[in-house]
Amino acid sequence: TRVLSLWYPGSEPPLPAPLRLMVNLVLVPLSWLVSLYSRHVRSRTIRADRSHLPIVLVVGNLVAGGAGKTPATLAIAAFLKNSGINAGLLCNAYRAEGTEAHLVDITSAATEVGDEALLLARTSGLPVASGRHRRDALKLLCDRHPDLQVIVSDDGLQHPALARHLELAVFDGRGAGNRRLLPAGPLREPLVHVLQMDAILLNDTDASPIAHPRAFHFRIEARALISLHAFAQGQPQAGDPASARRAIDGAVGRLKRVERNRILGVAGIAHPQRFADTLRSIGIDCPVRALGDHARLDAEALKAIDADMIVMTTKDAVKLIGVNDPRCWVLLVEAEFEKSFFPWLLGKIEPLI
Repeated sequence: TRVLSLWYPGSEPPLPAPLRLMVNLVLVPLSWLVSLYSRHVRSRTIRADRSHLPIVLVVGNLVAGGAGKTPATLAIAAFLKNSGINAGLLCNAYRAEGTEAHLVDITSAATEVGDEALLLARTSGLPVASGRHRRDALKLLCDRHPDLQVIVSDDGLQHPALARHLELAVFDGRGAGNRRLLPAGPLREPLVHVLQMDAILLNDTDASPIAHPRAFHFRIEARALISLHAFAQGQPQAGDPASARRAIDGAVGRLKRVERNRILGVAGIAHPQRFADTLRSIGIDCPVRALGDHARLDAEALKAIDADMIVMTTKDAVKLIGVNDPRCWVLLVEAEFEKSFFPWLLGKIEPLI
């Protein structure tokens, strides 16, 4: 993780200056090659026209690691569903067994379809397909659900074979870091490519890494704190903010009766500090163990954790459906967008339907 001090100066204890120079001498030339490749990929990206249905909306990152795209994707999907639009979701089956495309439902195994895909299915209640090759997953989803009007892809900006009508790029407070491409920096493609996209979404920050005519803000808020058993039975229906806050406070009160050093947070996500900050915002100040993005988590791994209470993300909880461990609690979050975003999005989608 010390490489983060190169990507995001100030985020980690810095490498010694001589070592930093040596690393940059190796990584920067490699990033030039990535730049050439990513420009080639962008030139091959298919922009669908009005004759292509359903409409494909890609919500993705230019930076490696999480910036909040999955909560943003779920919020967009919920809005489309509540607006009476037949919507589906598309996801990469990252670290899943096999490469074939799958339809995903709440009974699917995370090891087969991918943890994010299973989270999308359990949270949205919409048709979901996942696969290493997004075009194959898209075809499967359209074949099985021919009435879909809009498909929202969680990530996929760098998948040129996935034809798309709209592109949204998500950034958080880390912005574009040192603005270099992988591996010398966090960027998957040159930052200037953002100007070809329809809008940028800024997660809890006012600092945009590049000036864009359409930038919308959102925040990721805690919605519920429930036991792993309750999560496995189905996520609670969204209520009014005051009721949700009272329910969270009640659950936090129960956890606070446990000694502070006997509560542990676990986070198999790209940016575990965000999970720690969200826990702190609801009154749980505990150590958080970073497992690594999409890390394996099962009953045996839980047994090895020495803690009286374990608090985890939904992305980790979906890997543990069917596991009976009363120590485990799950923090549910959702993205809250500024009011102008959804009318703008509807204005882009409706003429295409």
